[in-house]
This record gives sequence, C-alpha cells and structure tokens, in this order.
Amino acid sequence: MNTTYLNRQDNRVSEDASSQAGSFHRVRAKWKKDFALVALGFVGVLGSSISAWAQSAPVQLIPTNSPSSLTYVGHSYGSGTLMTMTGTDAYANTLPFTQGWEINVTGNPTQRNNVTLAASMTGTTTVAKGDLIVATFYYRRVDTATDEGNFALRVQETGTYTPALDMTFRGRTMWRKVSIPFTAVASATAAQGLSMIFEMGYQNQTIDIAGVRLVDYGQCSLFGANNIDAAASVSFNFYGVNSSNPSYGTETTVAANLPGYTNANQFSVTTLPAAGWYVRMDAAVPGAINQGDHLVAIFWTRAAWVPAGTLFSAAGIGFLGTNGAANEWGSGNLMVDGNWKQWICPFTASASHPAGSLICQIQAGNQIQGLQIAG
Repeated sequence: MNTTYLNRQDNRVSEDASSQAGSFHRVRAKWKKDFALVALGFVGVLGSSISAWAQSAPVQLIPTNSPSSLTYVGHSYGSGTLMTMTGTDAYANTLPFTQGWEINVTGNPTQRNNVTLAASMTGTTTVAKGDLIVATFYYRRVDTATDEGNFALRVQETGTYTPALDMTFRGRTMWRKVSIPFTAVASATAAQGLSMIFEMGYQNQTIDIAGVRLVDYGQCSLFGANNIDAAASVSFNFYGVNSSNPSYGTETTVAANLPGYTNANQFSVTTLPAAGWYVRMDAAVPGAINQGDHLVAIFWTRAAWVPAGTLFSAAGIGFLGTNGAANEWGSGNLMVDGNWKQWICPFTASASHPAGSLICQIQAGNQIQGLQIAG
C-alpha cells in the first residue's frame, strides 16, 4: 500500500488521501508524550471485531445508518433535504447506505458555519479523555460547477469550541469515503455528549453526505498509557542528545498549546550527525503485531528554530523490527515550519512481530534544527 499523509496544517485532506484512509477498520491506539499509534486490523467496514488489547467493545456514538439523526441548519443560505440516496465506488461496488442528505448552498454565505449538518451523541454513553474515536462518512459534489466542493468536519464536546477534530475536505462528483482516527481531547458525559458538525458555508455548492458514523473504541493503548497526559508504562530512550556519547544536542520537555496536549519533546540539534537516526527517541511496542495489520501513526511537529537561510525543520519516523524481523514503514523527510502540523500516516505490517520486537523510532538528526514533537 502507498503511504498516505493527511496533514492538518491547513486542515485539508486530499481526494486521494481521503479515499485511501477509508480502508482502515479495526482499532487499537495511543501513547505517551502526546504521540498516538493506531493499529487497525482489516475486518470490513468498521466491523464489530477489535483487537484483544481493547478494554471494551466499540460504541456507536451516533445512531448507525440513521441519517434522520442529523439536523440541517441553513440560515437562509439554501436547503437541506433528507432523501433516498445510493451510489457505487470507482470499482462499481454498491456503497452501504440507502439514504443521505443533499445540502444545496446558495446566497454566498460569509462563514463556513452559516450552513451546517450536525448530529449529537445520544444514549447513556460517556467518552473518556484519550479514547480513540473514528469518524466515517461518504461525500460527493453533485451540482454542475467544475471546481471542487469544499466543506469542513468538526467533532467537539457539545457547547464548547475546542475541537478534537477539525478538517477540511474537497471533492468532485465521485463518491469518496473518509475514515479519520483521532483521540478525545476531553472527557464528555452522556449529558454533555459530542457533536459531529459538517460545515458547508464555504461557497455556493451542492454536496451529498451519507453513511455517517462516529465510533468510540475506548482506551486501547499499544503503549500502555490510558490517557493523553498520563505517565506511560513504556519508557522512550533518547540517543544522541544530552549525556549521550557523542552528543549532537539536547532534548527537553516544553509546553505545547494543542487540543488535549500540554507538552512536547524539543530536540535542539547543534552538531550535524552522519545520519538522521543518530538523534532519536525510540521504544519497543509491548504487544504483538500481526502480518497484514494496518497501522496509522498520528503525531504533531513544528520547528522551534532553524539556522539562517533554512526554511523548514525535518523529522523522521519509522517502525523497525528487531532480532532479524522485517523493518516496517518509515519516512525520513517530513518537512515543517513554525506552525504545528499534524500527520496521519497509515502503513501495513509486512511481517508478524512478537511482543516487544517492533521499535517505534522518531528521528530528529536530519539537520541542524530545533524540532518539537507532540500529539
């Protein structure tokens, strides 16, 4: 499978990225130091079977296959119609819905939230900070305009404005499936709930939305930390910084102002090493990984400082097998400026890895730089 990056520096998911991201299904997740690793096994469309590491069965936070649970608000900028809706994907497969919403935006709205389609969490379910949640939906643009449709999705605690997810999507007439994993940035009681809000007011357009799901997989950590800010039971080892011999710089903990995250690791690389992995943090994944498991690494990076004449910091991330096991996915050139950028990087395990034999490694020695890693 090709590597896909869904980055949230500009809150945008490309068409290719969104369609590829839609193929991931079973969930495990998360870790210390504000980094999330999500391992997903392929069991169909967000099936009911999840990893044995999960502490509870997945919970549907909004009614499944019930588009009537969504509410349209248009503020005189068009109309929203719940209607019979079917479709096929690029391979002529029938899509798993029979109803959906058609949102016709007119009147040139001035703000994206002038036109919304939203659903709130129902029942007695509670969401805990750090829970792994997956939002899934299908969309397409159906009017005659030749440019792309443009809308956003926010997921937030009802009545607040701090989103756990806030991303923008584009697309044309072909149905696109999106499945996005994220972690809850705060606990939510059944009374508070979560709201899933599609914001359509970017431009005049007609967008179809169908197959909407919001699923909570609970606290199911690969690395043992149940909550985002909790101390992990797994220690990350640091190389090439501080007291390492030789030392290429320093590593410190700094404050980070991100949704749900308060700290970041900062690498200050002052002497250029021969290879990027000479300055790194790594730890063994405690549990076993099966061949064919789909995984998604989720993290944030930003440049704290770069030398004069340098525009970007660069990070690397990889998953390495030990004791002769196969190395898995890695990328050594994730570029970032002074703004926080979130990366969502899926890959597939090419081999099975017994417990403790797959190493998560984050590299900072690509260049002279100050690089912060969080989320």
